[in-house]
Amino acid sequence: MNAHGALVVSNLDNAGSGSWIIGGGNTNPSDTPIANSFTTGPGAGWTLDGLTLSLSEALTVSGSISIELFSDNSGAPGTSLAVLSGPDPSGSSFTDYTYTPGGTVTLAAATTYWVVASGPLEGVFDTYAWERTSDTSESFAASGWSIGDATYEATTGTSSATWGSWSVVSAGDPNLFSVSATAVPEPSGVMLVALSGGLLVTARRRRRPGC
Repeated sequence: MNAHGALVVSNLDNAGSGSWIIGGGNTNPSDTPIANSFTTGPGAGWTLDGLTLSLSEALTVSGSISIELFSDNSGAPGTSLAVLSGPDPSGSSFTDYTYTPGGTVTLAAATTYWVVASGPLEGVFDTYAWERTSDTSESFAASGWSIGDATYEATTGTSSATWGSWSVVSAGDPNLFSVSATAVPEPSGVMLVALSGGLLVTARRRRRPGC
C-alpha cells in the first residue's frame, strides 16, 4: 500500500532480482545501513506523506528496523532529516511496508534525498532485507521525479550519527520503493486567492451606500 497523499515516484511494479541485507551481515557485523536516492521535480516543494519499501525479515530479531530520510552530500547520504515510523517486516516473503514521518517534512524542488534503512545489532546474523531490481526505470514518476540507480552502504559507524565512508554496493540494482507527497501550493495561487478575497470585500463595502 502507499501512504496517504499523491504517489510521486515508484519502481515497486518492477520485477525483483534479489535483495540487499539490512543490519548485521556476515562480512560486516554492524548496523549496516542500505540507502537509495530519489530526486524531486519542479514546483514550490512538497510535504512528504510517506515511503513504501519492499522488505522482508531475514532473521527473527528482537530489534526494529529504522527508516530515515537523509539529505544529499555530493552524491551520497548526508545527514538525517527525519525518522519515519512503521511496522517491522515479518516473514520471508517481500511485502510493501509504509513508513510515515511524525511531523511535517518539506521536500525542496529539484533536490536529491536518500531513503536509508538500517537494522538492529544481531552479531553476524542478517536481520532484514530490502528487495532490489535490475530494472532502473521508474514504474511511475510525476514530472521531474526520479529514483537513483545506485545502492549505497555505510562501511563505518553503527548509527546515523556515526555512519561514514558511504560506498556503492551496486550501480545498476536500485532498491524497490515509492514516495508519496503532497504538493505545496504555488505562491501565485495563494496570492490570487488572497487578492480575490480582498476584491470581494471592497465590492461589498462599495455597495453599502446604495443599499
